[in-house]
Amino acid sequence: MVEGAQRQGHGCSKQRFKPLPRTVAERRTLRDFAAFRSTVNGTELQILKGEFHRHTELSGDGGGDSSLEDMWRYAIDAAAMDWMGSSDHSSTHISYCMVYAEGRTRTDILNAMKKRHTYAATDTIIAEVRARAGGREWMMGDEFTTAENPSFSVKLVGTKPFAEIVIIKDDEIVHTSTSGTKEAAFDWTDPSPRAGETSYYYVRGKQTDDELVWASPMWIRYAPR
Repeated sequence: MVEGAQRQGHGCSKQRFKPLPRTVAERRTLRDFAAFRSTVNGTELQILKGEFHRHTELSGDGGGDSSLEDMWRYAIDAAAMDWMGSSDHSSTHISYCMVYAEGRTRTDILNAMKKRHTYAATDTIIAEVRARAGGREWMMGDEFTTAENPSFSVKLVGTKPFAEIVIIKDDEIVHTSTSGTKEAAFDWTDPSPRAGETSYYYVRGKQTDDELVWASPMWIRYAPR
């Protein structure tokens, strides 16, 4: 998206375009996504950004909003996506699935999905959620057993300030953070895990513009010695 043009004569032999502020901000966010890395147990991971694009000539509902070629052109040139799917649903630009993968190959992405190293968002929000116990570290989506109270490290980078960030355990909010900033980071340790039981924990963030991000749950069994 651009604004401003300089016309000469009867044609447009020269045009000078100035990107809109929103376009500049979006490109900066895309660069941040591409550059972001996270190291877990010695393995470097990166976020792969993608979406399901609706209504091409291949859609089952016969919709024709754009061609398959236009879809891929948008994915590669405009939005710098790492993967793109064609669907029938009206979720374009409002829902994203993020995968922490070791590389960009099909195998890398599928392996990351099988490990549930994923999160979802309604905007281009970065989420990094880890758990620590017994000198080890796990990522969102992992399942493990620990003899110690699990500790969680949460890092979110939003497109707007965060109004609220919560940790949910077994369908109940157990911790709330109201940072009021676009970048939020905090640690929390469960003070009362139940011995012999498995609980699930996940993080959900809500921005001041109501955009959301939520991480895959971790399934943690507490087995004190």
